[in-house]
Amino acid sequence: MKTFEEMNKAELRAACKAAGIKNYGKMDNAGMRAALEFESTFAAKSEPAKGSLSDIVNSQILERANTIPAPLTKQELEMEKVTAMEKSVKDEKNGIQRPKAGTKTGAIWELCDRLYAELQRIPKINEIRQLAGEVNQNMMKSQYAYWRKYQGFTKPRIAKV
Repeated sequence: MKTFEEMNKAELRAACKAAGIKNYGKMDNAGMRAALEFESTFAAKSEPAKGSLSDIVNSQILERANTIPAPLTKQELEMEKVTAMEKSVKDEKNGIQRPKAGTKTGAIWELCDRLYAELQRIPKINEIRQLAGEVNQNMMKSQYAYWRKYQGFTKPRIAKV
């Protein structure tokens, strides 16, 4: 068998066609030789396909089927639903949800809780304002109002008729 260096243009084209190299007609001899050398080294490293095309496709389908998890039983589905519902439960009282810890609004709520525990009474807005520092005053006032409503410290309102 001839090496790629010994082949002429017609032989290189025939070899490129047999190897399945695309656009070999636009390549010069050096380009076809480089493509064939690359293809031969790549083909030598990969395993040759055994069997017919349908056998190869069926083996790939089986490989994918082995990676798909088995369907869950009814009991497992119910357990997943319960855990998902437990995760989605939010701390809510009087129609107000408590903000997450670590947020700006959560920090104001934590300050209100701390003052309520220390003073043993509902803290006044001015006491919170002094300790809040550089916080947006409107946000602080609204969160204080939400905190009071959450705790149930609001006065009942009489509907006007």
